[in-house]
Amino acid sequence: MVATALQACESTSLGLTQIGGLPRPGLFTSFSLPDTANLTPSREPAADRRPFPKRGIVYTRRAGFIDLAHVFNTAVLENEATKTIEAALRENRKVIQLREFDRSRVTLTLEGVIPDSEQGIRAEARAAGACVLYDLMTWHEIITWFGYKSTYVWTEKPSAFTYEDTVSNLVGVDVFERIPGEATPSKLGAALRDELNDLGLVDKQLAARAVHSVKGTWWGPRLYTRRMVDIGQNGAPVNPWLVPGTSEDVLHDERGPVAFTDPCTEMPGAYSLRIVPSYWRVYRIRWSAPATPRVIDASKDFDALMDVIATQIKQELGADATSPD
Repeated sequence: MVATALQACESTSLGLTQIGGLPRPGLFTSFSLPDTANLTPSREPAADRRPFPKRGIVYTRRAGFIDLAHVFNTAVLENEATKTIEAALRENRKVIQLREFDRSRVTLTLEGVIPDSEQGIRAEARAAGACVLYDLMTWHEIITWFGYKSTYVWTEKPSAFTYEDTVSNLVGVDVFERIPGEATPSKLGAALRDELNDLGLVDKQLAARAVHSVKGTWWGPRLYTRRMVDIGQNGAPVNPWLVPGTSEDVLHDERGPVAFTDPCTEMPGAYSLRIVPSYWRVYRIRWSAPATPRVIDASKDFDALMDVIATQIKQELGADATSPD
């Protein structure tokens, strides 16, 4: 089963988006553990032109499993969204039509005062871009649970809200935020390496040990027996899942896990992100969540949809299915 973070082969100035794999070995999972040699920081980051893997599963001591495709796609599309928002703000437009996402129309409305300086416009566009991409990546997981098929061929429900998805999206936001000024592929590579280094990236051999340490607990014959549904509702931190162990072992850090926050909480003013999926997509979601509106407001409607998803996961996989323990 192939999990896709976004539609494949969309082009931006930072490269093509990638199709990710599921965080477990198995047939049709597209699972891979990349060589991490080119993911370690360079002594001269400004001159670093090493190619880095853009897909595959890695493990970090402070953020657990991370899907590089999710990280890369989030950063690439955040760059695009930020540029679109910047251009709109320079034209004094507060209602901004963004690229269609997973066959859904997307409109961002900023309700505060538009900054009167180029520096202020860039800062607000970056904050809005981070919020938009996190919400859209979350939307992808939501509709995938309710039957969305980016390939039109087979169900991708087994890939929805696996235990690395949300964290990987948040890491992607953080990677982009590390890029100074205009984003370039080399700056993206340096930011990615620094972020993973801070999160305690382990090598391929230790990542394999981490994957197999949760066999029978987080995954097994039925693919996934656990799903991570925490998206940081109401400003609560998103706590990554770490494999079992103690702070003294090689798969953990004595500082403990990183706590992530929803980047939308850092928006400087009021905003709304309106998502208009196809009529069929809304109809399909309403099988499980009848009150779902025709137009989705991310800040208002995601919580109710996540409650339905959490309930269904527990019904299908057991009462402990949304917990790592």
